[in-house]
Amino acid sequence: MIHISFFKVDPRKQRELEVLFRSYGFIVEEALIHANDPQRHAFLSKIVQGLIAIAEVPEALERNFTKILYRCDQQKQKPIVRKYELTEKVFEIEEKAIEKEEEREKTDKTEKTLEKIDRVEQKESLDPPLEPAWRDLPPQDEQDWVPLHVADYQIVNDAWAMAAASRRGKLHAHQGTHREDAFSIGQEGAWTLLAVADGAGSCQYSRVGAALACQKALLHMQHCLKDYVLAEHDGDIPSQNDLLKIKSYLTTAILEAIQALKEEAREREIKVEEMSTTLLLVIHTLWQGKSVVASVQVGDGTIAIWHGGDTVTLLGSADTGTFASETRFITTRQIEQELGHRIFFSIKKGVNAVTAMTDGVCDDFFPAEKEMPVLFQQVLKVLKDGKEPGEALLDFLSYERRGSFDDRTMAILFRR
Repeated sequence: MIHISFFKVDPRKQRELEVLFRSYGFIVEEALIHANDPQRHAFLSKIVQGLIAIAEVPEALERNFTKILYRCDQQKQKPIVRKYELTEKVFEIEEKAIEKEEEREKTDKTEKTLEKIDRVEQKESLDPPLEPAWRDLPPQDEQDWVPLHVADYQIVNDAWAMAAASRRGKLHAHQGTHREDAFSIGQEGAWTLLAVADGAGSCQYSRVGAALACQKALLHMQHCLKDYVLAEHDGDIPSQNDLLKIKSYLTTAILEAIQALKEEAREREIKVEEMSTTLLLVIHTLWQGKSVVASVQVGDGTIAIWHGGDTVTLLGSADTGTFASETRFITTRQIEQELGHRIFFSIKKGVNAVTAMTDGVCDDFFPAEKEMPVLFQQVLKVLKDGKEPGEALLDFLSYERRGSFDDRTMAILFRR
């Protein structure tokens, strides 16, 4: 199952995609694209896993499925399906008119649904009360159970602390499915480490992959950085030898996570792609009065540094192609060959906070250059308001934003 917002394009393009999928036998209901047969379900899974690029979807649909022309019965509002075997001549029976009518009807339905949600969310009390548009159901799958929400807080020293939280998204709650995001935070000597991951939505074991990837990557970095201190010298940045070592450690951390997923997949007798996940890893230490931040990122999400005011530094970028949703995962084929180009450094004074977050958060604060300072200011305010910072961050991640329904995960290092 894919929500139409997975294809991060404008509303007109979204409607075109809805029409396209419906014309090839997929079910589209209130912006959710799903299938009632194994072949179409597998097709959706390949899209989410990145095995079929978004730009290739139209051609792939035509190659794999028979096109269906349909119109809508105005009285019963049920689809009337008519299939045609194409022999020597192609019959186009008012196809454009049908698609135009279908697009208008879908737009009207979507607008009415959004209006209903707005009425429920904007009015605290109505007489009689409306039934909430979003349900909050417990996960139906008891295997590989994960908490709906989780938070953590660690004091680093007198100057710094870390907080992290992950909250199940509204769509998962509505469908009664598990949270697929994960995080890990930790320390090793003078180093602090943050990891976040977002499991692929259509993969059954993605939540297992996300949690395992974070844990293994963090443990590997702690092992590598044990007793490791950057050498002091007269330059403005650490030595080339130190930077190369850190780059090597970050690379092998991702490789360790990939290997852990492969071993877990073998034990479960499943394909490793069923555990597909993104992974963002960032480390921090102080060197000669400067903050040294290094990161590696595979997949969407954001790693950002806040210097106070409106000044932010973004490390890396989400994997995007023709469409922003062409996400890559650590299980993507030959991803190992790309890791060297995914590592970034920042060596600066005046760092107030460093964060890594999944797309469920960063997509709500876009464009990042403008909105990320706002996010930092809001988060740091709640972290310092007196409540236990981990729980405070978890509460913050329950904010309401129209069109936002994904899992939300954020890990942050901040000045106390």
